Amino acid sequence: MDTMCKPGDKIIVGIQVRDSQVKNAIVLELYRQDWELILFGLFVLCLIIYARFTGLKALFSFIASLYVIWKFLIPGLLEGKNPLILTVSIIVLLTGIIVFSVAGFTKKGLSAFIGTIIGLIVTIGITLFFGDKLALKGYTSPFAETLLFSGHLNLNLKYIFYSAIIIGASGAAMDIAMDVAASMEEIKLKKPDISAKELIQSGFNVGRTVIGTMTTTLF
Repeated sequence: MDTMCKPGDKIIVGIQVRDSQVKNAIVLELYRQDWELILFGLFVLCLIIYARFTGLKALFSFIASLYVIWKFLIPGLLEGKNPLILTVSIIVLLTGIIVFSVAGFTKKGLSAFIGTIIGLIVTIGITLFFGDKLALKGYTSPFAETLLFSGHLNLNLKYIFYSAIIIGASGAAMDIAMDVAASMEEIKLKKPDISAKELIQSGFNVGRTVIGTMTTTLF
């Protein structure tokens, strides 16, 4: 009832067939793929116009991330592999792909990579500690019951839930790590004679400012 259709709309329909006869049909959703592709194409165009070669590298890292998640993370979770170990391994791999694709094998890239991994370690510790104190089991996650009823009784839904938290936090950690690393590189290029102490202090100042706005976003 929440999908409103009018004459001329393209729709996606679920059809029940028995003995080669259509017995039932239900409207699942409006067909939006055409406009979604146009919107995505516009996004890619703007990204390349503004970021140029860096935009292309960002698209590569995006496609590579989707491939790794779809081909390795999801199948591994469904096979019953330890969600935390698998997730951490995938995040380290994706962080390397994304950071070094965008920044290259430079001091900036290495700094952002190390910063992200440190953030990942802290996130894992906080998630495990407070997840236990709050008695989070993961069974209230979307589609948790569907997974169990479809035969995946071997899944550790609590750790899969923790993995989702860690993956989400790792994106924020990567963003701020690259923000600070890029800012420090720019300062060093513009003022080569700056001391290490001043550069570190500038890094903390940039970090505090970025955290100020990111806190609201994360909440």
